[in-house]
Amino acid sequence: MINLEQQNILNKLIANLNPMQIAWVSGYLAGTLANNTQINDVDNAKIKTIFDNFKDLTIIYITETGNSKFLANELTKKFKEQKINIKLKAVEQYRYSDFISEKNLLLITSTHGDGEVPESGKGFFDFIKNNQLDLTNLNFAIIALGDKNYPLFCKAGKDFAEVFVTKKAVSVIDNIELDLDFENHLASIFSQIFTNFQNKNSKQINDHKAIDPQVKSTLSNQFTGKIIANTNLNDDGSTKQTHHLEILSDQEIDYQSGDSLGILFDNEDLKITGKITPRLYSIASAKSQHGNEIHLCVGLVRYKDSLGQEIFGLFSNKLASLKINDSIKFYLSKNRQFKLPKEDRDIIMVGAGTGIAAFRSFLFERNATNASGKNWLFFGERNIRSDFLYQSELQDFLASNVLTKLTLAFSRDQEQKIYVQDRLQENAYEVYKWLENDSYFYVCGDKENMAKAVEQTLLNIIAKCGNKDSIQAKNYLDNLKEQGRYLLDVY
Repeated sequence: MINLEQQNILNKLIANLNPMQIAWVSGYLAGTLANNTQINDVDNAKIKTIFDNFKDLTIIYITETGNSKFLANELTKKFKEQKINIKLKAVEQYRYSDFISEKNLLLITSTHGDGEVPESGKGFFDFIKNNQLDLTNLNFAIIALGDKNYPLFCKAGKDFAEVFVTKKAVSVIDNIELDLDFENHLASIFSQIFTNFQNKNSKQINDHKAIDPQVKSTLSNQFTGKIIANTNLNDDGSTKQTHHLEILSDQEIDYQSGDSLGILFDNEDLKITGKITPRLYSIASAKSQHGNEIHLCVGLVRYKDSLGQEIFGLFSNKLASLKINDSIKFYLSKNRQFKLPKEDRDIIMVGAGTGIAAFRSFLFERNATNASGKNWLFFGERNIRSDFLYQSELQDFLASNVLTKLTLAFSRDQEQKIYVQDRLQENAYEVYKWLENDSYFYVCGDKENMAKAVEQTLLNIIAKCGNKDSIQAKNYLDNLKEQGRYLLDVY
């Protein structure tokens, strides 16, 4: 083992080297060890031969907001620059039957919800875990993306590593766990992955100990702002309370429509003990229109417990109670997938309740850029009189043709409840026509009920209007997802 001073010197040296130079140094040291003598002249051709065994790498990414996909694409470019043959696949496009024959695998995964593997990757995880696979010949590395504000940081990556090892796969490096600032570490990430795969594939240094991950977080993504507006959007008689908040910061915040804000409260703010997990809220403003203001649409969570006592959500209740000029801490959570397309492309937006937030941002952005694409919004709430969130703004967008169509579903205004999925079904042929004309389809809001019902309705529309069976309809929807034209921001 080298001492701390030697390690610091080595780290400083590596920081100034590109991947091929690191490979050269690795070969130099391996040759020195083999000959037990100082080598004065290293044959570059010989060094190249040492690492010729590392020629192919499969990269699989599992993403929820697009960060894993972004990182996978960036690393793919760097590997190709080093003449490595790359097979890059989203997990939902990967054929499980290929897995047993893989030799070198880089898995990039985010963590979703309470430390879970994202929905798109659960089938892959279960396939590995529940089948009797012998992965003795598989060298793997895992990059796990997460948010250190949450207690189960990068847990999906840990779970994958554990199941790989139980199937006798060989880890070339301990998991590289990255926070929200991962873009700042691209060069370091690549150097570590590249070098360790080279070392593991080298005949001369096959027993070389993996370099420990050296990525350290220097998160500069936290901001402080003040409340400049806090308005209840619901009218008298509503059973709900939905707040529009406006936050102004002196710091420059580089956000885009589709991003979210993570709210940070201290324990004393909420009068509780223990670690507080932040809450993410879809941004309801547009940078091009509102500058350094960030708007949120927050529904107050309240319910009665088994004793009939009314319980309020910690974060929503605190946000609803904030006064003008109150200070608030937050961070930006970027979503690389839930983004507007080119300005000439049409979009269909489906949301209920606070799911309107992201679409308000979209419409302000489309207005600011004079986008020529058509915009169709399906919006649902309980009662038109008391719960028509952002009514005047939406009507203005409609009058100015920023909003091409506005289709409403107020569930409690008639005996038979009507939801956004019902309105979709009523407009089936026109919805399908828009899809056939390359429209983008967005869903924002409740994950468990609304989003699932909307997807099933969309499958029914595709089958009925496209004259397809259920398998063909699913393939059609899968193609939309692969093209990035079916996008979700659900919670």
